[in-house]
Amino acid sequence: MKGETWSLANHPLFQAALTGDRAIAIADTTQDLGIQTDPDLSAQFQRASIRSCLLVPIRYHQTWLGILELHHCGDSAYVWSDSERVLVEAIATQVAAALIQAQAYTNLETLNQQLAALERTQSNLIAIVGHELRTPLSTIQVCLESLASEPEMPLEFQRSMLETALGDSERMRSFLLNK
Repeated sequence: MKGETWSLANHPLFQAALTGDRAIAIADTTQDLGIQTDPDLSAQFQRASIRSCLLVPIRYHQTWLGILELHHCGDSAYVWSDSERVLVEAIATQVAAALIQAQAYTNLETLNQQLAALERTQSNLIAIVGHELRTPLSTIQVCLESLASEPEMPLEFQRSMLETALGDSERMRSFLLNK
């Protein structure tokens, strides 16, 4: 069966297992009308020597995840017991839980990657904002310290220092308002 493609998705036998939400046991595939009326499926069962099969839907709440199939190969038919059905149904329940957990883990990994990218973006934004604010703050500080420490500074220099400080404070204000 390895490497073969089985188009079962729309086959009535498999649809019955899904819609009926129950195990379907076929003791003899050579006598089952559902299989025998489909020449391709019948031929595939014959090539694989599948004489009996048990189909159990894998479902988690209202979500269909697949079908668990057991095949009995050989010359004679096999009647699946109730205990075998119950066991395989329990296994299908565990498979469903494992599949949902694997999907949740994959989703969590994706969310963690998105969170890491968001944190990098946030860090870059903080670095840019810090740079944009540090430069004018440094200029304002130098201008104000010069004005405070040099009372005899010529009026033209004082005016230039105040204009520079006011210009940089306006640059900071507009930066903060536009971001």
